[in-house]
Amino acid sequence: KVGLYDDFVMLLDFNSLYPSIIQEHNICFTTVDRPDEQQVAKCGSEAELMARTQLADGTAEEGVLPQVLRRLVESRRDVKAAIKSERNPQRLQTLEIRQKALKLTANSMYGCLGFQNSR
Repeated sequence: KVGLYDDFVMLLDFNSLYPSIIQEHNICFTTVDRPDEQQVAKCGSEAELMARTQLADGTAEEGVLPQVLRRLVESRRDVKAAIKSERNPQRLQTLEIRQKALKLTANSMYGCLGFQNSR
């Protein structure tokens, strides 16, 4: 609603939201059992297709995607820590670019999951 708010406004900011979801649920092309093309053709609806898709049950080995994302998120955390103590302006700029690149790369992994031609 448009207007001036003089009450408190709650803001939720999740740390690496999409990468965290992928890691928590072990979502990866190596852990999710998707129906093949013939099974997809037989599905009458999106809901039926989702019902036939088997997610990792927690006993599966960590997928490739969650492993890569963990490394990216940890690297970004390390770079952000280095930023706090850096005093050299050139080095600080380089670190800022690096942490943004790591963030973009990690978040892009989520987008790739929704693109059917992603490799």
